[in-house]
Amino acid sequence: GLSIVRKLVLRMGGTLCLESVPGKGAAFYISLPFGLPCGPAAEDSDFCGHPSDLFGLRVLMVEDDAVNLLCGKRMLEKAGCVVGTARDGQEALETILDRDFDLVLMDIQMPEMDGMEATRVIRSWSRAQGGETPIVAMTAHAFSSDTERFLAAGMNGHLAKPVSRQDLDRCLRSMPELRRP
Repeated sequence: GLSIVRKLVLRMGGTLCLESVPGKGAAFYISLPFGLPCGPAAEDSDFCGHPSDLFGLRVLMVEDDAVNLLCGKRMLEKAGCVVGTARDGQEALETILDRDFDLVLMDIQMPEMDGMEATRVIRSWSRAQGGETPIVAMTAHAFSSDTERFLAAGMNGHLAKPVSRQDLDRCLRSMPELRRP
């Protein structure tokens, strides 16, 4: 069945993502390039056939899981963002030194340098440069104590995985420090 679904999704220009936790099960997500109809029920939505205010936003997505990285990157690109990627905290630091970003979406658990340490280094560096790029934690850790820990480490927000476009929009709209293009 999964093989058939994969073929259908690919033929429709979409993507299929898998999130698996050993001993717990798996979740499958598909993304298809269909617009939502604009009408009375859709007027409150950001998906009403026009680009959101994320258009042109330069985002660095830091994620060690290839599937999550691909899904997140595609979601951001479909929202009109210009997306750079890094697979761990060390690569994120190198990327930030080379390019300017409006936002960093930071995974927490990564090899080499985790998201908490990378955020501390980025904050130390950016304060010396006179600016602060907003950093949002992206993790399965969704308790309020986790959010407090991320904010204490210098992050500006928190998104629980799996991240939906609505959650991303809501988080970014609540960030006054985010520079919009």
